[in-house]
Amino acid sequence: MAVYNNYRPPTNKLEEIMKRKILLFILAFSLSINIAGCTYEKSSSSIKVLSPQSNSTVDETKNNVPSVIEPLKPEDKPKEESVAVTTPIEQPKPPLIIKNGDSGDQVKSIQQKLNKFGYNLLVDGSFGTSTYFAVVDFQKKNKISANGIVDSSTVKCLDKAPTAETTYKPPVKPSTQDTKTALNNGSALEQYVNSKSFISKTNYFIWTDLSKQRVNIFSGSNGKWELIKSFTCSSGKASTPTIKGSYTVGAKGNYFIADSGARCKYYTQISGNYLFHSILYDNKGEKIVDGRLGIPLSHGCIRLAIENAKYIYDNIPSGSLIYIN
Repeated sequence: MAVYNNYRPPTNKLEEIMKRKILLFILAFSLSINIAGCTYEKSSSSIKVLSPQSNSTVDETKNNVPSVIEPLKPEDKPKEESVAVTTPIEQPKPPLIIKNGDSGDQVKSIQQKLNKFGYNLLVDGSFGTSTYFAVVDFQKKNKISANGIVDSSTVKCLDKAPTAETTYKPPVKPSTQDTKTALNNGSALEQYVNSKSFISKTNYFIWTDLSKQRVNIFSGSNGKWELIKSFTCSSGKASTPTIKGSYTVGAKGNYFIADSGARCKYYTQISGNYLFHSILYDNKGEKIVDGRLGIPLSHGCIRLAIENAKYIYDNIPSGSLIYIN
């Protein structure tokens, strides 16, 4: 490297060029360069390119750049990463469930469809007591699970055209003629009760005949009972029957709210939770939600038309005898 130490500025341009070429040759001789697997060595007049695959040499002039880059073999090419393409799986829709307490457009749609079957509901989008009992009644008419919950099977029935069997018929107010007929035949009833020893602590006595779904009210005393009222009723269904035997009139009240949310008006206690009370109204007591009478369908209580439930509530004192058979 003494060349660098003895270097002096050139006196003219030609000398400067020559000096630079000499420096480049000195560097080429003193260094061995490995590029892409090939060795470049200096010679007196050329640069020899030695290929690792053979002993042959390729002369390139000192002014050219050697080029010995070979194309990549197929096995040496970088492999493309395989990307798994997954098709998104459509999640199943949750089953349709609309129940008491829900609200919104779906409830409105259900109310509108029920009205098509004659239920005359207020279309307010609120699934309350009236809607609940309408759904239960509709499900019974269509012979599907009568649980008051609107599911796909209920909607399928709602989408059908109304028929005589599936159309709701509003309850008919009991006729006084029914009572008059009973009173006209009262002698037979009076003869029956007076043949028994029915002793009441008051001047009133209630006899409920489950086989005929009737409540008969007598006034008088033992052996001298006179029929004064006779009502059609609905007692407990087979799975929840009305109790039988002799009881006395207990507590009374204007109304109570059943577990289903229905309001039952003018109740009179028979025994425990067994009561005389009105047909079923909505939670606010404004609309009848189940006015059926004359068939066993209650949870054990004895249902009456509201005016008849009120008659017992107003007129039959506590302690009066109740006989149910």
